[in-house]
Amino acid sequence: MARPSSIDRLPEAARELIGKLRGQGRTIDEILDHLRTLDVEVSRSALGRHTQWLDRVSERMLQSRQVTEALIERLGAAGENRQVRLIAELIGTGMFEALSEADGLSAAEHAHLARAVKDLSQTLRTDAAYTERVRALAAAEARERAAAEVAANPAMQGLSAGTIEAIKATILGVGA
Repeated sequence: MARPSSIDRLPEAARELIGKLRGQGRTIDEILDHLRTLDVEVSRSALGRHTQWLDRVSERMLQSRQVTEALIERLGAAGENRQVRLIAELIGTGMFEALSEADGLSAAEHAHLARAVKDLSQTLRTDAAYTERVRALAAAEARERAAAEVAANPAMQGLSAGTIEAIKATILGVGA
């Protein structure tokens, strides 16, 4: 594993400032000047490498966000379940790409990927359980409405209370 760059060894606040300034469109020289006013010394080449890395990461995130938004828009109101599955698929694809591009991952990197896979599968299980609960609640509400409509229907006025209760029990799926 490569040793941390001089930028990586800076305090977090300084690294965040570099990212913020780059996000504002500042040049490397402008960022260097600003850092020097704060008594933060880094080489121009180290800052250049770091800003190139920031630019690549930003571009990949932007592309990923655009693809995700386009796919979700295409899915429309198809439901949260599809959106969660789509996001999970995008994460899985990213992990696969990381594995296929790696020249040999360290034990820590393997552990991070394993944790990501575990978290992803947990997300999918949680989503499936949530979807099932929503469906069960929707079905119960539909049965309740149907039973209420049976009781309120004028055509049912000639039926005995016992018959109406039997019909409602059948709709609700409970014993009369």
